[in-house]
Amino acid sequence: MLLLLLSALVITDARVFDGERILPRANVVVEDGIITDVGTTVKPKPGARIISGAGRTLLPGLIDAHFHVLNPDALNAALAHGATTLIDMFNRPDVQFGPGADVYSARVLVTAPGGHGTEYGVAIPTIRTQDEAQSFVDARIAEGSRFIKIILDDGSAFNFQRPALNKATLNAVVAAAHRRHKLAVVHIATKQDVLDALEAGADGLQHIYAGEPDAALARRIARSKVFVTPTLSVVKAHAPQALAVVRQLHNAGVSLHAGTDVPNENLAPGASLHDELALLVQAGLTLAEALAAATSRPAAAFGLIDRGRLGKGLRADLLLVEGDPTVNIQATRAIVGVWQRGVEFTKITLD
Repeated sequence: MLLLLLSALVITDARVFDGERILPRANVVVEDGIITDVGTTVKPKPGARIISGAGRTLLPGLIDAHFHVLNPDALNAALAHGATTLIDMFNRPDVQFGPGADVYSARVLVTAPGGHGTEYGVAIPTIRTQDEAQSFVDARIAEGSRFIKIILDDGSAFNFQRPALNKATLNAVVAAAHRRHKLAVVHIATKQDVLDALEAGADGLQHIYAGEPDAALARRIARSKVFVTPTLSVVKAHAPQALAVVRQLHNAGVSLHAGTDVPNENLAPGASLHDELALLVQAGLTLAEALAAATSRPAAAFGLIDRGRLGKGLRADLLLVEGDPTVNIQATRAIVGVWQRGVEFTKITLD
């Protein structure tokens, strides 16, 4: 890993995607890891390093909104590919994340004895009844959980059975998380899981339901104002049915996040996030909407108010690419430079 520490940096004449909209041309000034100015009349300061953005696009550092950090090397790999933040959906409290992409983690998830999450050969606490909900959630927060991840998948979508939380316990866990001002996100697999999660007051859904698209359910998800992280990258062969479900969610107005579910089979830290962006476009998102799904949308949903956008006073988590990813999403792969808090990472060109 090569890091170059900069006191001041100016990227000039770049097309800027600020997380929500395109600025056709702007200069961006970074000092001490913070963006201090964005605009067409911004002048480089004496002694600043100047990088030409002509013909290039500057974006916020990408956010992978569904990741599992099982290998510390994944943090550097993700960062090299422009993913400056990882939202970690399940990990042990003793895992040290180390240098590389920033990690915002659920730590240990909430699952029933023998439920999903217990099959990986690592002993984790589980919850049996609704009466344990508050103490269970409080213990997770004490271990470092930044939000609460809940499993509501009994395996039936995949033609097997495993234990899962009942509705009373689900409701109690969501309420317990909210009492501590923590988001409650739910791993779902069936339409009934979605309905139960919405009734419990969940803030977000991880993955998409199995089966045919359901217009009424998509509208209900939209009305509930929950976000969905489809993780299309983990769907084998990118099933057309999954793309159709995501297309319908998008058409209904559901807020979608880009997440990969690394390290599942055939997925790679950082690199697979670029694949996820392309799949979201394939599912009907505009290119700008797909980019927002990997920047401003997850940042806003998880309260990461210092990143996911490019603006004065925000973290200088930056991705500079050749070309225009709002015209061709593949341009996110043509990486010129990656900065995290104003520190430049090794340059890399993706296949």
